[in-house]
Amino acid sequence: MYIPRENEAAIDRMLTQGKVVLVTGARQVGKTTVLRQRLSSSFDYVPLENPRDYATAREDALLFFDNYSLSLIIDEVQRISKLFGTVKFIVDQSDRRGQLVLAGLQTYHLMKGMSESLAGRTRSLEMAGLSLRELIGTSGSGAYVPSMLERTNAPTLREYFDLWARIHRGSMPELQDESQDWETFWSGYVNAYLERGVRDLINVRDEMKYYNFMVACAARSGQLFYARRCASPPKRPTRCSEDLRSSRSCRPRHSPHPRYFRRARRRRR
Repeated sequence: MYIPRENEAAIDRMLTQGKVVLVTGARQVGKTTVLRQRLSSSFDYVPLENPRDYATAREDALLFFDNYSLSLIIDEVQRISKLFGTVKFIVDQSDRRGQLVLAGLQTYHLMKGMSESLAGRTRSLEMAGLSLRELIGTSGSGAYVPSMLERTNAPTLREYFDLWARIHRGSMPELQDESQDWETFWSGYVNAYLERGVRDLINVRDEMKYYNFMVACAARSGQLFYARRCASPPKRPTRCSEDLRSSRSCRPRHSPHPRYFRRARRRRR
């Protein structure tokens, strides 16, 4: 079941303003679904996960664009950062707006290529997961600004809508299907992130250490980020908690050596 997104109106507006529209976001937030649902009647769709299209775009970008006519949606565009120079040449042949829609992950290589090759020609949109308005099916747009509302005009949650269960389950569109297992989905999501997302940016020598780093960051979600706390190993548990250390009933961890007391007695004499 397709859930209407608030970003649909923004995409339509950007197509009238720029020659190229870039839609970025994390994996599985619904970029491809929204674009195909909204633009399938007027745009051709080309995923670079197709080995034939990927090889053509990588080896001869001009031949790739000769095989397809504009208007065009190119998905997974972050896989070929060298494509943007050819995109600039193609869209500059005409003054028409909304010629290309590029979709992909917001990686460093993608944003660098866009800023260097397509400056002034692109309108960008970053998609996130489903918002609360989209989940409960209410209309609206823009930021959530608190305001005084009459009781009759205030939006209400459906009786069967469990807010805390939704927060725990997540805002990914696929997880809105109750038949999908929560643990299996996120386990596969993390594996895909490690195998496909991280390796494109950095050379991870020890994936287990990087996984532990992600767990440490996730455990501190919603808190102030201190890099030193994530980098330092966990402290060994002590006999006394921090609250009891200041009390007299709690012995210090390292007590003075008995020889210290003997020397003190001799000095007194």
